[in-house]
Amino acid sequence: MNLPRLGSRLVLAFLFSGLVLLWGCGADADADAAKIKDPKGNVRIRHSAGTTFSEAKADDPVAQGGAVRTGENGKTRLSFLDGSELTIKPESYFELNQGNFWGHQTEGAVLYKINKQKTGLTVETPHGVTSVLGTTFLIMVSSDSTFIGVEEGKVSFAPKGGGTPITIGAKQKISAPALGKIDGPQPFDLSTEEFNYIKIDGKWVRPQK
Repeated sequence: MNLPRLGSRLVLAFLFSGLVLLWGCGADADADAAKIKDPKGNVRIRHSAGTTFSEAKADDPVAQGGAVRTGENGKTRLSFLDGSELTIKPESYFELNQGNFWGHQTEGAVLYKINKQKTGLTVETPHGVTSVLGTTFLIMVSSDSTFIGVEEGKVSFAPKGGGTPITIGAKQKISAPALGKIDGPQPFDLSTEEFNYIKIDGKWVRPQK
């Protein structure tokens, strides 16, 4: 038996298996990553945790710890490998996390279209946590409240600081203030209410007719 040749083969096999293992771990780590689609106007992104914000370009990656910030005339979409998609409207901020704790939305309006197979996700706003079951829903965040309207499926909203979580079904909406009682559920129609709001003094309000 040629021991040196056998030893070389074992070393090569070990190195190859290690590379495969590392590649697999990288794939898992990137499973929740997204790409920027159709950025328009003032859109800036942080590619990952610890990086700085820069101008967004189509197909730019956004990984765990990354974030998207849009200005007054900015809007874009975040597209995920599983088909889920976020439409981020002007003057909004969304930060991507990994796993079931999907992200933070601290201001503005985001329309979430989540793959029906992707369950158990949560999105945090300053006023509470929205738990998702594969669905289409809208979250709008102002300085003093969070608005949630569900087009399809259902979500559960747990107010910050305690309180009983409330379930919001298809074609329903709620408004959850920082202080006080949650308003809703009430009827919701995405086609007539989607982003039918303007920002005045840092607050999203419905335009007067």
